Amino acid sequence: MNEQQVPKEVSSRLNGWFITFWIFTICHYVIGIGGVFASTMVAANSTSPETTKIFGIISALCIAFIGFIQPDQKYRQFVIAWRILDEKVNLYKHGIITINELIEGMAIAEKTLDQIEREAGKQTAPVGNKSDPKKET
Repeated sequence: MNEQQVPKEVSSRLNGWFITFWIFTICHYVIGIGGVFASTMVAANSTSPETTKIFGIISALCIAFIGFIQPDQKYRQFVIAWRILDEKVNLYKHGIITINELIEGMAIAEKTLDQIEREAGKQTAPVGNKSDPKKET
């Protein structure tokens, strides 16, 4: 059985999300482990003030990156969207669904990604945000 050719815009989106979630995963672990290693070096190195200072700066930058960018959350966003679209792509390739269902699956993945981003934004909103009607009462 011949596989159906996936439209370029769908495969580009699928590949982009795949690359993005792997980049965020790698950043999370490499920078996280780097921050832990650097902070351990600060604690273990009391003989060289310059080395301690350098490792302290590296540690602070790594931990700030992890806290501010939150690559673990970004990874989850993109892997969820990728999984939704990947399933539809595989079904389409084997003739189980139509092109319209594939495009609909891509739209669902996009909406899911958007919804996750909006929910993450709500979690980081400042306390007493005036745009939240529940807080005004």
